[in-house]
Amino acid sequence: MRFWEVSECRMVRNVLTMYKFLVLLFSVLSFDTVAFASSQIDSVEKELQLLLNRKSQFESKKIETISRFKEALKTTKNLHDKYVLHLNLYHEFRKYQIDSAIFYIKANQLIGYQLNNSYLIDESLIQLSSLYSSAGKFIESADLLSKIRRAEISEELLPDYYKAYSEFSSHYG
Repeated sequence: MRFWEVSECRMVRNVLTMYKFLVLLFSVLSFDTVAFASSQIDSVEKELQLLLNRKSQFESKKIETISRFKEALKTTKNLHDKYVLHLNLYHEFRKYQIDSAIFYIKANQLIGYQLNNSYLIDESLIQLSSLYSSAGKFIESADLLSKIRRAEISEELLPDYYKAYSEFSSHYG
């Protein structure tokens, strides 16, 4: 055997040894990762189950909050205060009962017209459009968005305006 052939054999053996080592290392690391991921999933699953077991607590807290706002609404005479209470009820109902959220935003739309306040009118149109879009009432949503004059809208409402348009496009498209 020649010198370079011996050298090549050693090199091949070293490469094979390194390859075996890397395969073994990768296998060990993969097992640890899978075991870690499995324990993480179990932990998340337990946490989720604990939250689901508290569903009735969350629901009764939400109903209590809604009742407080409704009671305050019965005694309020000021239109602007009613608007704020309707807005609070809208936020409580938005993901809970969409029909109720629509009811309170429509009431806010009327208050906006009664006060002749373009900001309140635009805010309620944007919110109502978003609710209609989520409820699958795309024609109504598009009609409301078209009533809002982009050039005249308050800069404070622009993010909500664009979000409503985005939601509409996402739901409709």
